[in-house]
Amino acid sequence: MTEDVGGNDSVFMLISSTLPNFSSLYVPPYSSGGNYYYLDFQGNDTLWFSDLNNMNGTYQGIGKLPMRYCFTPTCKDRDATYTINYFSYIHGCTYSDTVESIIKINVLVSTPVFYHNLPEDASLKRDSTLCFDLMTSDPINPNDKMFIVPLGEEFDYAATFIPPKDTSKNGQNWSFYTHFLGLDTIWMQNFNNSGSSITAYSNAGARYCLYADCESMFLEKYNPGFKVYTNACGSDTIEKHFQIDVHGNDGYANEVPNVFTPNGDGVNDFFMLSGTPDICYDTMKVKIFNRWGQLVYESEEPYFQWDGKNLKGKDCTAGTYFILVEGYYGSKYHGGGQATREAIPVVKQYYLQLLR
Repeated sequence: MTEDVGGNDSVFMLISSTLPNFSSLYVPPYSSGGNYYYLDFQGNDTLWFSDLNNMNGTYQGIGKLPMRYCFTPTCKDRDATYTINYFSYIHGCTYSDTVESIIKINVLVSTPVFYHNLPEDASLKRDSTLCFDLMTSDPINPNDKMFIVPLGEEFDYAATFIPPKDTSKNGQNWSFYTHFLGLDTIWMQNFNNSGSSITAYSNAGARYCLYADCESMFLEKYNPGFKVYTNACGSDTIEKHFQIDVHGNDGYANEVPNVFTPNGDGVNDFFMLSGTPDICYDTMKVKIFNRWGQLVYESEEPYFQWDGKNLKGKDCTAGTYFILVEGYYGSKYHGGGQATREAIPVVKQYYLQLLR
């Protein structure tokens, strides 16, 4: 704005720069009753003025001349610097003066911010779970569309993805995670998971949880990764990769007991194997005979529990019983990805005392 402070002389303004094309960026004021006004002009709710003329690109007013230009950079403007020259002058009976000013506009490309708790390397034991969260946002242009793209094919992103909860507020669809990267809640507008990418506006976040099951132990090391960027032209891309190893739990088998007391006192009431099993691969066959060679119990369950009853469900009498146990209980694991497994054999033929 140019103004004749305290006077009503004619004021003029001319912008001589050609890039960007300011004639197309000019935003004319509103008009009412022969006067003109701009809303929200330089901190004022409404700015009124009484005269406005366009003389081949030079604008003229009386007393003051506010003007508004709006510039929205496009892709071709990225990394550009524009210099704007404008002249304003006052012409009246008492004096005349000219002011020349230069304004520089630097067009910057947004770099997304990438927040995460991804480890550099992670090691999981069987039956354990690793969860990780990641989020990207654009601090300069919060209305940009944000992208999270999983990288690589050996990690099952679809099976490990934990979807956010959905809600509606103020007529818009929102998705959210709670307890996320130290935040109580992260809100995402128009969240979408296409499988190949996750998108949302303002913020985009994702949560993954990997459960280490039996099949995981003999796979190559996982090498998941992600890249994030915005839909702004020329947006920088940020990538992060890490490694996950899954290890089996080393096991062992205790010595097979040779006496048990199935009397219901809660102590030594069952004949069974003990130690640290390998629930993925243990196998076992057990047969128990009485002193006359009659089969009273059998099982192919590695974690059997004989309660001292025969095959008809009746209590066996106290005495000596012959046991045949053959199978594997527990394993030793060697190496990380593509680990090798050494099963621990259990082969026993011996006598067991049943006491009442």
